[in-house]
Amino acid sequence: MLIQKYKDEGYLFNVNLTGEISGNEIYRGDLVLEFGEVTERGDRKPPSVVAKQAVVYAVADKIEMLVAGLYQLSDLEMLAEHYQNDCAEGAQVLVFVHDIKDNLIISLGNLTVKAVPLDDGMIWNEALELLCIEKSDLKGQSAEEKVVTMFDELKAFTLKGEAVSYADALGKTVEVKHSARGPV
Repeated sequence: MLIQKYKDEGYLFNVNLTGEISGNEIYRGDLVLEFGEVTERGDRKPPSVVAKQAVVYAVADKIEMLVAGLYQLSDLEMLAEHYQNDCAEGAQVLVFVHDIKDNLIISLGNLTVKAVPLDDGMIWNEALELLCIEKSDLKGQSAEEKVVTMFDELKAFTLKGEAVSYADALGKTVEVKHSARGPV
């Protein structure tokens, strides 16, 4: 089982959901891209880089859908390094990235990645909005069924954006300015 393998190897962080539907695996939570340092006591610090709020749908130990948020586009290389060998041919990969300003369709290894700019927000909600999935479409579904619905919609979805190589995509990044939050 692929998700169990990731769990055993320590690649799951901030787990929101692990489950199965029709023998297929579902995961929602962060995916570790770079492990934290090991302290003098032998404890491991939290990961230094994650694919945040990931949604994974795996069929027969192959990832069919991977949706996640990245702080910077350069983290995409680590995502591919760790997970592309587990992706099925034609896997649906959608990433929301803070440091791009336009939609991009990126070729990286054997993956075709749909990259969408994201200023702020929850990855799950942003994906639902992008795919035009209404809350009423999900009413009465289990958490696992909702992931399958997202997968079905993502398979039929065409992102409008420039098709580029990973190297060219890195040249299209922008500086991210974080706004202050909280009481003034």
